Amino acid sequence: MEIYSSATQYANDFAKLQDYVIAGDRTNFLPPPEKGNGLFGSLKCMYGSLEKVQEEYPLKIRKNTAICRKLGFSDTIAKSGEDRHDIFIELVSGYFDKGPKKSNKNVEIHICVVDKTGRVIENLVSCGQGTETIGMYRTVMFYHTAQCQFVDTVRVSVPANHMDQYSVRFIFGHMSAGNRPRYDQHAVAFLKLVTKEGTAIPDGIHELNLFPDAVLTKDYLKEPWEVGDGQPSLPLVLKDSFKVRTVICSTDLTQNVDLLRLLRWSNHKHHLKQVMLGVKNIPGDELLKFLKVSLDAVFDIVEDGSDDSILAFQSLVFVLSTVLERRYAQYKFLLDQFLENSFERPQVY
Repeated sequence: MEIYSSATQYANDFAKLQDYVIAGDRTNFLPPPEKGNGLFGSLKCMYGSLEKVQEEYPLKIRKNTAICRKLGFSDTIAKSGEDRHDIFIELVSGYFDKGPKKSNKNVEIHICVVDKTGRVIENLVSCGQGTETIGMYRTVMFYHTAQCQFVDTVRVSVPANHMDQYSVRFIFGHMSAGNRPRYDQHAVAFLKLVTKEGTAIPDGIHELNLFPDAVLTKDYLKEPWEVGDGQPSLPLVLKDSFKVRTVICSTDLTQNVDLLRLLRWSNHKHHLKQVMLGVKNIPGDELLKFLKVSLDAVFDIVEDGSDDSILAFQSLVFVLSTVLERRYAQYKFLLDQFLENSFERPQVY
């Protein structure tokens, strides 16, 4: 594989380097060095489950071999017993005003997980597959750059039962040059992992509110964290902006409000009709991830003997028909497993 480098010294051009190479825009990247220089590797395709491959190729798949999991779920997630709770945060872009300085800042961002009091929680951040988890991740420094285009992605491993108690905090600072560099923080932002409804934050780009670093001594984690989600009571850094992209792969948490209401139906008994009508709005992929608990919830409603038991039966038919759709044929075994191993409800039967 040939190695390309940027034609300029600007940090932002590194984020666009791949696009320049693909487009053949030779004004923005340097050609590879002489032949014989580059990155060399070999590729071997191994078929079967991870356990089978490890058994058949013990010298190639060792204990310290990094296993890179798919950014998303496999086609047979529950069949393989896949249990995931990964939160990926990609730094997209930011603008940081130079303020009273003559030149733009040397921007560096520190990322960590904090609890409701602002205390840093150790060993929850990872910057790559196979690396050890750390308490604080530091981005590369953008030298005298106002408009930053990042290439950083971190994985946060917060336990599912602590999602509503922890936040991801970003501290923005200027790294001074010289023999004794110093990090002068000037702003802070945070990302809540759970919405007000109790679901995991939706995948996509989020623009975060930036607060002056002075708020670190105050109860800033109760403020609105996303731009457009209400007016904070604390002052904002209005000239700066920052965006991240999130992707959540979790077998424990859902991003769908209707599914969450179904799973917590006992908290919504006065609105059970709306809960049942909302089942038809749940995407099939989300239903299959939570098939057992979804069926248990519907059966619980039927056994509860409420006036909405007919709607509960219709919801049950919808769930079963979803599983039996042709596009979900590989998931039918989940229903078979549930009926053979978990279905013990004489009243429903």
